[in-house]
Amino acid sequence: MSSTIEDGVPPPSQVSDEERLAQLGYKQELRRKLSGFSNFAVSFSIISILAGAITSYGIAMTAGGRWRSPSAGSSSAAW
Repeated sequence: MSSTIEDGVPPPSQVSDEERLAQLGYKQELRRKLSGFSNFAVSFSIISILAGAITSYGIAMTAGGRWRSPSAGSSSAAW
């Protein structure tokens, strides 16, 4: 990597992130808000994962899941 300035742009080590983004035509920003729909989507995804896991666990136990392996049975009994 060269320490000289080429084409009027200093090497990356001498340019801050905000300055480099400005050179590329971007503004540094970080938005930390969720719209109502985004909040619903995240909540729905989490609930769906939990519901699927609970349903799958029930199906596995019905099929004899904890009785087939003694080590798995002792760990699943805690649930």
